Amino acid sequence: MYEQIDETAAHRQPDDVVTVMTVDNLERINFHDASATAEPEDRILPRVRDSASGHRKRGDRSRIARGTKRRIARGAKRRTAPGAKRRIARGTKSRARGGVRPVRRRRAIAAVRNAYAAGTKDGRSAASHGDRWISAEAALKRRMNDSWTRWWRRQGSPRDIQAILRCGAAYRDGYLQAVGSPGRSWLPVPLTSSASAVVCTSDGTGALYAVLEQLSRLPLEEVVVVLHGGEKESLRLARSNPEAHVVSHPDTFERDADRAVGANVTRSDIVLFVGADTVVTAERLIPFLLAADAGADVVLDDTTPQLGIFRNWSGTAKIQAFLNASFGRNDLRANCVGVLPHALSGRAIRQIGAAVLSEPAKAQAELLHRGLQVKVCSAAGALSWQRSNRSSGEEAGERTKLVAGDHLEAWRHTMSSQGNRLSLPDHNRRRIAATEGEI
Repeated sequence: MYEQIDETAAHRQPDDVVTVMTVDNLERINFHDASATAEPEDRILPRVRDSASGHRKRGDRSRIARGTKRRIARGAKRRTAPGAKRRIARGTKSRARGGVRPVRRRRAIAAVRNAYAAGTKDGRSAASHGDRWISAEAALKRRMNDSWTRWWRRQGSPRDIQAILRCGAAYRDGYLQAVGSPGRSWLPVPLTSSASAVVCTSDGTGALYAVLEQLSRLPLEEVVVVLHGGEKESLRLARSNPEAHVVSHPDTFERDADRAVGANVTRSDIVLFVGADTVVTAERLIPFLLAADAGADVVLDDTTPQLGIFRNWSGTAKIQAFLNASFGRNDLRANCVGVLPHALSGRAIRQIGAAVLSEPAKAQAELLHRGLQVKVCSAAGALSWQRSNRSSGEEAGERTKLVAGDHLEAWRHTMSSQGNRLSLPDHNRRRIAATEGEI
């Protein structure tokens, strides 16, 4: 029921009687002779509001009560007490300072303290058994990472990368302090498989020294640097790193051939491919190692979000996305092994052959065709996108032509064994009838 006021009340004479009524009673009012048509007072008062006093009558109160119940049932907001507002404000400030909710923040602090204590205990135990291996940095880093992996697995092995970074740094500090070698920036990674890195120099060596510094922070079995073309300065920088295994050739390789050379040299369970022209921090490379250690055969960098809407994609990105879609992997979008960094398992390299890695498009087709487990990691997407989109103008056009030719060769190679439809069924056309039995 709605209350309504006659809009012509302001134009009537002073002796006119204007009563605020409900819609049900409007047609029974005579404004010039209210006493002749008005209903008894006991029938009107329960349904009206006394405009003079401003108080609500019995019927009005009951309607308000019913409306309040309906609003509460619909989930309308209720007023918050001042004390509760202050508590909410304090909680919001603490979450803004800590980055997590107060309870989660206390748990994170407790986990870091436990990791530091465990690192100190394991370091003291290791130092008490002899110090010959402590003098060699590579052996010390490997032993510390093995101890960290065993402790982390006893905690349940959560895959939260932030927890791994926080607790790993605390464990490292405690361990190195106990063995008397503090101050190193190593990053322990809970790996159950051996891992190596291949540094590719086809796109330049402008950041080679910084790239090797970041890789030295990871628990890698070896770091293979493939140099070609007789670059003496790059060779000097690579050999200055004690953990680098340098493969040098005086002749210039074809583009991406250094990937095949590096994959042939290493025998680790996980091979991480990085570029020598762009620095990707060790923290951003850890998710690639963890995903490969968890069972993925191929871990690609997710660069598609940086491309924007489809109409703004480059020709190279559209071709790469179409290759993935032709093998039924629309979820990969434009991500491919042509973009660094990425990681491959030793099993994947053995199945497709290391030589195929020199042609990224053909390698991508082989990996998808064989049904290997391909996963996308978004750790270094922005950096990889910037690296793969430096060229512009004529260079970009030439690169698109080269990429298109490589992908056509990849399709031709796969179709030779799988047919023109790449094992995709044709549900719309009866090709047998149209071609007299030839598909």
